[in-house]
Amino acid sequence: MRVTQDISIRYIRLEDYPEVLELAKYTVKVVLPDKSFEEEKIEALFQTALNNELFAGIVLVIDAEIKGFILGHVTEHYFHSTKLAYCMAIFVKEDSRKYGLEMLKAFESWGKYMKADTLCISTFHNLSPRYLNKLYKKLGYTEKEIVHWKETYIVTGK
Repeated sequence: MRVTQDISIRYIRLEDYPEVLELAKYTVKVVLPDKSFEEEKIEALFQTALNNELFAGIVLVIDAEIKGFILGHVTEHYFHSTKLAYCMAIFVKEDSRKYGLEMLKAFESWGKYMKADTLCISTFHNLSPRYLNKLYKKLGYTEKEIVHWKETYIVTGK
């Protein structure tokens, strides 16, 4: 017997917030395990994606459950006027990863609609499976920037 699923990839809606919040909590726990989750940050980003045309929130919905999300925005590059569609976060639950490519294509379509010259994706090493770099390359992405982090500790007046 074949099981059919109701699958859609669409822009976020206000009622999606609780499920996107849970996915974001999980993502932060994996990516930055030594940092506390600040719900007001994801809520602000979510609201911005809902209300600012330069931001996009895209969700993967399978059988009425959100299984993945993308949050991104359009901006000019900081050194020149190239318009970038920047995917800040993309996450898909492991059982639904086969739909991640379609989510990325939805983001790319949005970026093209927004007249972005360049599409960018940011990923974390400990969240992205190793095959993603090969997939991105196959899709035409090239590595242009590597970001290094160093934790600093600000000394207070104590």
